[in-house]
Order: sequence, then structure tokens, then C-alpha cells
Amino acid sequence: MQLRSDLVPAVLAFLVGAATAFVLGLVWRERPWRWVVWLMVGLGQYGIPNLLPLGLVAFALLGIPYLVAAYAGRWLGETTFARQR
Repeated sequence: MQLRSDLVPAVLAFLVGAATAFVLGLVWRERPWRWVVWLMVGLGQYGIPNLLPLGLVAFALLGIPYLVAAYAGRWLGETTFARQR
């Protein structure tokens, strides 16, 4: 069961990143895609593989849930704050 214990920090970090994208999209609703770019650049600081095109595709695929979370935060922020006005 070593594989499961090795995956727990990676999954936890991914969920924390998605929650961060959601909160950033909620607070700063203008252009939420930029938070996804910055989060993915931050992940890239830990090492991009030598296969650069495949690494970019991998980061693009990993960024899709972050993008959905950021736009969900934007939508929730706009609907919530629009009702308060």
C-alpha cells in the first residue's frame, strides 16, 4: 500500500490548489483565468520534465479543474454580491 500513501500529499495539494483558485476567483472576479496561470506557474517551479511539449500538455490538463474552480468562484461571487446591492 505504499502507492496510496505516496499519492495522498499530491491529491491534497491538488485540492488545496483548486480551493485556492476558487477563493481567488471569488474575491477578484475580473479575469479569473489569470489565477489558474499563476497557480500552474507555481507548480512548474518544482520542475518541468525534459519533454517540454508533453509537460505543457500535462500542465494544461491539470489546469482545467483549477479553471473550473476559478470560474465557479467568480460566478458565486457575482451572484452573491449582485443580490446584496
